[in-house]
Amino acid sequence: MAGLWEASGGIFWNSAPLLPSLDFVRNFGWFSFCMTVVATLAGAFAGAWAAQRNSEKSKRIDYLKKEVQMSNRGIMLALSAINVALAIKKQYVKDLKEQYDSELKRLDLHRNQRPRPQEPFHTILMLHQLQPMNIPIEALQNVVMEQSSDKALRAVTSLSESIELLNNAITRRNDLIEDFKSRRVPEGYTVDAMYFGLPVNGNTNKEYSSTVSGIYLYNNDVIFFSLKLCEYLREHALKVASKYKEISGTKIGVSEFDMSAAIDLGLFPDDPIHKEWENSFTDGSSEMVAKRKWYSLNWHR
Repeated sequence: MAGLWEASGGIFWNSAPLLPSLDFVRNFGWFSFCMTVVATLAGAFAGAWAAQRNSEKSKRIDYLKKEVQMSNRGIMLALSAINVALAIKKQYVKDLKEQYDSELKRLDLHRNQRPRPQEPFHTILMLHQLQPMNIPIEALQNVVMEQSSDKALRAVTSLSESIELLNNAITRRNDLIEDFKSRRVPEGYTVDAMYFGLPVNGNTNKEYSSTVSGIYLYNNDVIFFSLKLCEYLREHALKVASKYKEISGTKIGVSEFDMSAAIDLGLFPDDPIHKEWENSFTDGSSEMVAKRKWYSLNWHR
């Protein structure tokens, strides 16, 4: 019979088959094996997918949290800029502009009197120095660059330009004040002629009057752009905070501010050119800055 051991030379032996028996293939539990493999692969895939999703969710939450934090820091820095600009306007710039305009009107009335007055015009000069604005604009720019509000970026760019123009105007006026005190004026001019921009031999030097107008305008620009920056940053932060709560299930605070007291005092600018900037996001800003820079270009003419 096949498969029996046979005696050969006193030794029982059996030849090995050329091919192994394939009975194990037929008897192997393939269904259970396949189900186990499929279940294992599905579990691994589901685990990897869940881990990936949790990782992306965590990254999204961190990103939104950083956005709100950067916006809050920007609001704090912009509020410091507003406070400095408001203090300068309230203590110096507002009175300087109003007194200068009043003296110009008084001089005009005096010169247009008929018959001409015999007594000379007595000038009230405001020759006090002004301190340039010291605002951490670079820190503010860096913070704004770390968040994604284009409106805030636009506002901080205009704010930076306005601070530079304001400080240039203040510095130039301070130099002119020192010239007036030392009587260093162009040949043929008097201090009064330089101060009020009066014609001398057919020429008019309005350098000082331009600095006064420039300081007033740039000071208003700094106040306006600082306020807009605060508003844009808070507007952006509120939207991001809403998404943060939706994804994470927790709240995150957004900085608040109240400028009603300064607005009631009339310290915030309310003129068409600022409204034009706010209503236009194409060329309003560049047009406004160009108009402001006109004063800088005319200081040295």
